[in-house]
Amino acid sequence: MIVLYLLIFYADGFIADFLDEGKCGEGSTKGTCKMVTECPVAAAAIRNKQHHGLERCGFEGITEVVCCPEEETDSRTQIVTRKSDHACKEYVKGLPPDITFLILKGDNATLGEFPHMAALGYLYDDDVEYKWECGASLISSNFVLTAAHCLVRTDNKSPTKVRMGVIDTTGSDKVEALDVNIKKKYVNPQYQHRQKRHDIALLELETPITKSKYVHPACLYQEGNDPIGLVVTGWGLTSQSGDPSTILQKATLEPVPVPTCTKYYEARSSRPILNFQICAMSDDGRDTCSGDSGGPLQVQQEPSTIYTIVGITSYGIGCGGKNPGVYTRVSAYLDWIESIVWP
Repeated sequence: MIVLYLLIFYADGFIADFLDEGKCGEGSTKGTCKMVTECPVAAAAIRNKQHHGLERCGFEGITEVVCCPEEETDSRTQIVTRKSDHACKEYVKGLPPDITFLILKGDNATLGEFPHMAALGYLYDDDVEYKWECGASLISSNFVLTAAHCLVRTDNKSPTKVRMGVIDTTGSDKVEALDVNIKKKYVNPQYQHRQKRHDIALLELETPITKSKYVHPACLYQEGNDPIGLVVTGWGLTSQSGDPSTILQKATLEPVPVPTCTKYYEARSSRPILNFQICAMSDDGRDTCSGDSGGPLQVQQEPSTIYTIVGITSYGIGCGGKNPGVYTRVSAYLDWIESIVWP
């Protein structure tokens, strides 16, 4: 018993000293010892691959301490220059840190899991109830982000209401839906309807929302790369011949490089994929489908509950097949978005 006590005492003292020193690793693995919950690289790896693969410094109590790469530390201390990135830092304040261990395979979302998710409501001539036919993402207190083709349609129908705060569009959730009228619509001036180029739009809400557990803005992805751990959400068809889901669906996808994605689409059309688009697919048939348009392709980058919007669901060839879905790359439009949302 005495020997065991001494070993524990020695280990605790060693970890404390090691943390005081801070530095760890060599070369490309050089970093700083941090608790796993405070290392964004470790948190993202655990979320996406269920393990982090980083060198272990020891333990702080029962929490693992890892050698967190320096380059991530450097990127987190860069001066924020973009208005959208500054807004994101504000959104994160007050949110509880959370590493979610989820493997998404077309499952039902849970209430509050995607508080930025919105549904666009269309009112037809003979209907008294709205039809929720497109998705969108809340990105500020009074703007949602969606696809331009959800506003510019061949039937000339356009959404007039945004529903948030629920995962069931029929109103069967235990909380009341937040329905807000649309004040103004902004379609990207470069939008090409036939080719679905620059398929992005903004909707200004008539009344600014109040943030809550179930309604909260998402961040906008700032980089032009293709991150791993992509999650897509929507109320679209769950099978090609089925009906749209009334329960919000979620699934994980893997990014497909633009040149590879172009090969899929050039075989079926003369429409190459360009760098302001991003492609994603899964190996098990998970995909976006009709009704998911305008919804987010997103990632969780840090140990926080907040999501970051990487893409907007645009189009594809069929549903759940062997062809990647095509999404509008949000980072390519930050200047345009900020000029409207944060002028």
